Amino acid sequence: MAQSLFDKRSGRRRLFTWLLIVAAWSLITVIVAGQNYVFARARGRSDHFWHEFLTASTEWYVWAALTPLVLFLSRRFRISSKNWVSRIPLHLAFSVLLSFLQLVIQVRLNFLINPGYSMGFGKVLFFFATYKFHFNLLTYWVIVLLHHGLFYYEQSRKQELAGARMEAELANAQLQALSMQLHPHFLFNTLHAISTLIPDDPSAAQDMVLKLGDLLRATLSKMEQHEVSLQQELELLDCYLAIEQTRFGDRLRIDREIAPETLPCAVPTLIFQPLVENAIRHGIAKHRQEDLITISAGSENGHLVLEVRNRAGKMQDGAGRPARGIGLSNTVARLEQLYGNDHTFTISDTQPGVSVKITIPIVRTETDIEPRGESNEVQSAHRGR
Repeated sequence: MAQSLFDKRSGRRRLFTWLLIVAAWSLITVIVAGQNYVFARARGRSDHFWHEFLTASTEWYVWAALTPLVLFLSRRFRISSKNWVSRIPLHLAFSVLLSFLQLVIQVRLNFLINPGYSMGFGKVLFFFATYKFHFNLLTYWVIVLLHHGLFYYEQSRKQELAGARMEAELANAQLQALSMQLHPHFLFNTLHAISTLIPDDPSAAQDMVLKLGDLLRATLSKMEQHEVSLQQELELLDCYLAIEQTRFGDRLRIDREIAPETLPCAVPTLIFQPLVENAIRHGIAKHRQEDLITISAGSENGHLVLEVRNRAGKMQDGAGRPARGIGLSNTVARLEQLYGNDHTFTISDTQPGVSVKITIPIVRTETDIEPRGESNEVQSAHRGR
């Protein structure tokens, strides 16, 4: 079946090539015949256009018949930077032979169309050669150069596409690696939170284990997707927040400011979880006070704006360095892979607390959200260019 389709496509391509060759040389024949007819009329000759067309045909349709041979020689003995020293002299020899062959055929056809020649075949051939041979050489080389130009253009396009595909595959592999790094990191932190509850509140720890199972089932079903809808992302986040609220109880309050029109928009999978985890780690986990974490989503200047704010967080750790662990570093790397330069990631001091804000391009329909595969790899690789 596949071979049959290939044969059909190859046959159609050959037919198209032949039709293109005939059409090109027919156009030249008509133009030259028209010029000769106008010139003859201007000199008072009464030649018919049809006669001029037949005369022009003896030259240009002969080249039409020879063009496939020239293309074969051009393809068989292609000139490149590595072989030009030997191939150019070879094509010079071919151009001389075919130019002479074209003149022989043209003169013979002219004798058939114009039987009143007073000179013999040899003299007419010599006469034609004196003012047409150099033009025939040029015709041969124009065909060869056009064929080489098209070939190397196609090769350049193929290499460009292959390079873009390799870039996209690399970006996709890096995204997969980042996702594989994020899941163990998240799982380790959650298990650590559960372990802190076991001595003091075994029932709460047991409840967290059950919620962790629900969360893992939800996240594993999305592992192959680099992007999900904001609605799906918030559902995943609710599973994580249920675990953290079991851990901290009423001290942890969550506020949501989600614009309804943003719910179908595409966001990176688990984009909120490391932001909330960071807010908890550098906020309520370090003191016994209450903390409010605000999760918001809106649109601004054609971009989706995601933000996580908490009142008790700090921008720096105990050593005075910016508070950015594996989760946030992973998030930044994923954003760069997915969106290139078309995104922002900022951490700012809100007094009190800290705000982490992300802007990404808006994709509004859930039907546009799918794993990044062969169909959109190139777009993914060049998204930020």
